[in-house]
This record gives sequence, C-alpha cells and structure tokens, in this order.
Amino acid sequence: LWCLTIGPKSAWMIDLCIAQMCLSACIIYSGIIGDTFTSLFTAAGVAEAFNQRSTNLLGVTGVALLPLCLLRSLAALGFTSLLGFGAVMYTAMFIVVRALDGTYAPGGTFHAVLEAAEGGAHLLPKFDMATTWGVSPKAFVLASNLGLAYIAHYNAPRYYTELEGRSPKKFDRVVALSFGVLATLYVTVMIMGHNLFGDNCQSNILLNFANSDPLAVGGRVATALSIVFGYPLAFAGLIDGIKGTCKSLLSEGTTLGGSLAAMTDPANETALRVGLLGLATAIALAVNDIGLVVGLTGSIIGASLVYIAPSIITLRAAKQVGPGEVGGALDKAVLRALIPLGLALGGIGAVETIKSYM
Repeated sequence: LWCLTIGPKSAWMIDLCIAQMCLSACIIYSGIIGDTFTSLFTAAGVAEAFNQRSTNLLGVTGVALLPLCLLRSLAALGFTSLLGFGAVMYTAMFIVVRALDGTYAPGGTFHAVLEAAEGGAHLLPKFDMATTWGVSPKAFVLASNLGLAYIAHYNAPRYYTELEGRSPKKFDRVVALSFGVLATLYVTVMIMGHNLFGDNCQSNILLNFANSDPLAVGGRVATALSIVFGYPLAFAGLIDGIKGTCKSLLSEGTTLGGSLAAMTDPANETALRVGLLGLATAIALAVNDIGLVVGLTGSIIGASLVYIAPSIITLRAAKQVGPGEVGGALDKAVLRALIPLGLALGGIGAVETIKSYM
C-alpha cells in the first residue's frame, strides 16, 4: 500500500518498522517465557540453583523455540490461534475471580502468602498513587502500550484477502467485532488488575500472583503454552520484515547490496533465522522487565504504524482516486489530526517510559 500510494523509494522504512515491531514482540515473548517458566518451576519445588530466569529461557529457546522458528511453513501451527484465545480468556477470568474474592486483599489467604515470601513486599496491593480523575504524564505510557496492543494494521491486506466472502462491509464488521472483544478484555484486565495490586502491578501481571495460587498456576501454564506456540508467528513477521527491508533497499541500489542480497538468499535462511532468534533471546536476557520494551515499541513503532502511516497512505490514496471514493471531508480532517497526535503520543510516551525506568 505504501509503494502504491507514496512510492517504492521509502518503502524500506515501513518494512523496517514492521521488522522492529516483530523483533520487539519476540523479545517480549521471550521475557514472558523466562518469567513464566521460572514461576512454574518455583511452584513445582525446583531448587533456586536450577531455576534461574536466564537458564530457563535458554533451555526453552533451544528445546522448543529453535525447532519451531526453523519451520518454513506454519500451517501445522494453525491450532495455536485457538489455544492463544483460550489462554487469554482463562487468564482474564481468573484475574476477575481473584479481584472479587478478596484473597489478595489485606487479611486474605494469598495476601498473607506474599507478605511472608522473601521479596514479596513489592507485589502486595498498594494504592498511594491511585486517583479517580487525576491524569499524569505516565498516562502516555499507557497510550504507548495500547498502540502496541491494538496493532494489526500491517497485516490488514492479508486479513482482507483471506476473509471468506470478503467485502469492505464484511471486513468492517469483522474488524469492529475483533477490536470490540479486545477492548473489553483489555479494559476488564486493567481495571481488575489495578483493583488487585494498584501501584505494584508488574509489567507481567502474572508475576504478582502467589506461586501457590492454583488459578494463577493454571494461567501461567496456559500463557506459557500459547506464547511458545505463538512465538513462530511473530518470528515469521520478523523474517518477512527483514527480507522486505533488504529487497526494498536493493531495488534502490544501496551500497550494502552484497550483504543485503546474502540475507535474502534462501541458502542463508537457516543462518538468518538462528541469528535473529539469538538476537531476540540475548536482548530478553539483558532486559528483565518487559515493560520497557513494550513502552518503547508501542510509543515509537506503534505510533508510526497505528496513527501516522495509515493516515498518510489514506490521504494520498484519496488524491489518486475520484472524489468521494476514500471518505469525506470529516474523515480527511480526522486523518490529518491523527498524524500530529501520533507524533505527540509517540514522543511523550517514549520519554515517560524511559523516565519510569531511570
């Protein structure tokens, strides 16, 4: 779409944004895998000496992720979409249950467990910064995270092409239903998670729950399975993004032609896949809190792909087709407003994310 409306010379920027976003998704997934398996092994009674986040992540990467990421076709993993949805629904439901049953409130069963656990104080409910109507600059961090949470724009053409009985109206209905379900899940989990732990909500909310909580153990198992089998889907986007960036730059006659051509050579694909998996794993090992990756990715890349690029594409397409073919005056005004909005949300979100980790 960018090539057709803006031109091929700058298409590499969009491909690079997609590659960076998918790389960030892989880093986030790796971080969740390390955190989740460590919690599960702790609950299973594995000694701390044999239960480190780094070794757990390296083990799962070598045993499960590497073979899955070397697959050229992901057709066999089609069931993982259903598995992932089931895991998300279960996790959302158990968070709601725990927010309502009072077991993590002062005097509750699992509040006492966290209180007694070594290092558990930072997981206990705390509401010093809670306010009903107050808004702080940290709200831009949330806005940045939402930019990543709702991102699916780069796959829109593929989704439309694969939609059975496709038409613009049907696609609009599917998108509205999908984003409506997502919005409901996100709002529910955010509200219930905050009601449970307040200021002490962790970037990975599952880390807040006691290792002895059976519902949380189920949530960690479900999440671990869905992340492991969903990882290759994000990794496939990374591979496509890297190859797309290389091909776009090659078509413009870059001086790096030899190196870029080698990266797109099928004979080197295994090495490329192993290298990119190693890169994502190394960054996940270096960054213990996935919130930093989520915040920066959502603010910088998310804003570009959610607010800015689609607006530019649509506005340029409106000039290339007949009047009234692509929205009216109000639609175009909204699109023009989204560009500076995206720049503002991205910039402030990135700054606030960095400040929150300093």
